[in-house]
Amino acid sequence: MCNGPGVYGDAYSDGTLDVGDIDTYMDIIQSNMPSTLCYDLNADGDISTIDAALVNWCMHGNNAHPGGSYHNHCNFPRNIVNPNDLVGLSISNVNYTDNYVDVDIQNVTAKIKAYQFTMSGITISSVVSLADPVNFPVDVRFIPSTNEIIGISVQDSALERSNSSQALVRIYYSAVTDTSICISSIQDLVNQDAEQTTFNLNNNCRPALNTGISSIFKPADLAIIPNPANDKAFLHLSTADKNIKEVIVSDASGRTIAIPVQSLRENWYEMNLSELSGGVYILTVRSEGIYGVTRFVKL
Repeated sequence: MCNGPGVYGDAYSDGTLDVGDIDTYMDIIQSNMPSTLCYDLNADGDISTIDAALVNWCMHGNNAHPGGSYHNHCNFPRNIVNPNDLVGLSISNVNYTDNYVDVDIQNVTAKIKAYQFTMSGITISSVVSLADPVNFPVDVRFIPSTNEIIGISVQDSALERSNSSQALVRIYYSAVTDTSICISSIQDLVNQDAEQTTFNLNNNCRPALNTGISSIFKPADLAIIPNPANDKAFLHLSTADKNIKEVIVSDASGRTIAIPVQSLRENWYEMNLSELSGGVYILTVRSEGIYGVTRFVKL
């Protein structure tokens, strides 16, 4: 039976609760491991970022309170929802050229220590925190199988309250999978006291395409051969189009890189990749009424 720190929540299995446990919790969440009693610190039947936040709360929260009072912050399970802290998420921007989505947070009443939410309409390729890295150092990741974004402060810090929206994360995508890009649901928005806030979604969907683009290729309609590639690769379009206006390559950070592309014959183009460093890249093709995205690896 789990009954105290070093046992209850000791994901790192070293007999204590420390940063290693928070990192291990994030690994557990990211890999979608099933819930277990000793790791489900709020006893809701699921392991999510609020459980990692409770480990953080246990590690940093056991200081003496004003007036000399003291209580055990490592007494689990603990499941508190604060009805006075209303926090919202919204999509503030979609960059259709560099393939990323910016998500803002509205947290007027609460400092935020951890978050977990789900995106729809895109295939996520990477995610980066837009919060101040000094005041809110955060471990931010995504779960490929569920399209969830997870983030937590690995130190005793929190995203400060603000009367206006704050930039939270930038999400890069490799493919569009629906007609709208949305924040579809929120799992956790955890305040500075390791309490679940009351949350809502505002302006949570955007159209998946620019209004001037009438259709989108399915992933199979764009092919790069070979993939992975060395210094040269061939791009094949399933629909012939002799008036391709743009072929854009961007790296995982969203930086755009120009590469030489020339037409070989109907549906086929040759790409010179010799100036690219090894890594994963996103290829975007634009033309009249056509928009396609795919991913490739440069060896």
